[in-house]
Amino acid sequence: MAWAGLTPTCRGPTVKLVAVADCDLNRTAEAQKRFPGMKVYRDWRELLDKEKNLDTVNVSPPTTCTPRSP
Repeated sequence: MAWAGLTPTCRGPTVKLVAVADCDLNRTAEAQKRFPGMKVYRDWRELLDKEKNLDTVNVSPPTTCTPRSP
């Protein structure tokens, strides 16, 4: 779960964060405090299977999966 993208996105007046997926549940604890009622999944596939009323999805891979700047 990437705070850098999540926080500005959720500032919008019409944005409601309904669910996140992260295999490390320690990382989701802070999000649950900031966004009460948000659902937490350990697997993104389960999230997409169960949450049928989504308008948008934000995918934030861990930094270990993204190219590094030269």
